[in-house]
Amino acid sequence: MYGVADLHADVISKLLENPGWIWSDSEKSLARFDATPERLKTGGIILQVFPLYVADSLPHTPETLFRGAELFHSQINAHPDIKLALRSSDLSQAEREGKIAAVFSLEGADSLQGSLWALRLLFRLGLRLLGPTWNHANWACDGAMEPRGGGFTRAGKQLVEECRQLGIIIDVSHLSDKGFWELAEAGDSKLFASHSNAREIRNHPAI
Repeated sequence: MYGVADLHADVISKLLENPGWIWSDSEKSLARFDATPERLKTGGIILQVFPLYVADSLPHTPETLFRGAELFHSQINAHPDIKLALRSSDLSQAEREGKIAAVFSLEGADSLQGSLWALRLLFRLGLRLLGPTWNHANWACDGAMEPRGGGFTRAGKQLVEECRQLGIIIDVSHLSDKGFWELAEAGDSKLFASHSNAREIRNHPAI
């Protein structure tokens, strides 16, 4: 399998903030979205991660997360060139079908409000990646821009354990240094960095 995996395209958040927008290859969509179906195909994308991020202008509630999940399925996953990836074998299947594998992720656990039942339901809806925070502090952990530089809270550690049990991979992008090392030193958590850099290459706290 040869192609490009893009790990972050803000489509769901734009759909959430702009009711009535449609994700397509229309002229309007080309002006509204950086990643459109045709652009993904032209760019040789074989795997695209679609993060669900809740902007400050929206309620940070489980209901908003489920609205985002519905938009992912009704607009992105419903597109004929997209195939939902729930496991590694789906990537090969998507390639055989000439489709782009789509991974549903959550950027920031704020809107879960500590409700692990909501996480489990999102998993049933296809969630496979989770970034605990976006730069700031929330109920689960501190982000990279939080001055106190804390790690995971007790509730946050329960979130990580639930992700481990479900098979949701933790995305360390935007996480504080302490939070990163707590995960890394635990040794049994699946983790990766979707859109952040090696500090030796670019020494910036947010990337």
